[in-house]
Amino acid sequence: MRCLPRAYNVLRFVEAAIDARVARMNHVLPAAMTSGYEALLPQMQADEKDKHVLAAPVDCRVSVLVTERTSRTSGLRRPAAMRSRSSEPRSS
Repeated sequence: MRCLPRAYNVLRFVEAAIDARVARMNHVLPAAMTSGYEALLPQMQADEKDKHVLAAPVDCRVSVLVTERTSRTSGLRRPAAMRSRSSEPRSS
C-alpha cells in the first residue's frame, strides 16, 4: 500500500468541507441558486474572478447584495439601485 502525501489528504478534506457547505446552502436557500447570468460577465466592470459576484444579482434584479467579503465588492461598479451589505451583524 502506498502512502498518499499529506497535501492530498488536506485537499480531500477541503473539498469535502466545500461540498458540505454548498449542500447546506442549497438545502436552506434553494431559491438562491441562479444560472443564465453568464452573458452579462463581459459587461461587468470588475476583476475577472469577481464578475460573477455582480452578474448573477444583476440578472436576478436584486436590490441588495449580501456578502461576507465587502472588501472585494466595495470597489465594484454596481447598478445604482443595488446596495451592498455585509452579512456580519451590526454592532449596537
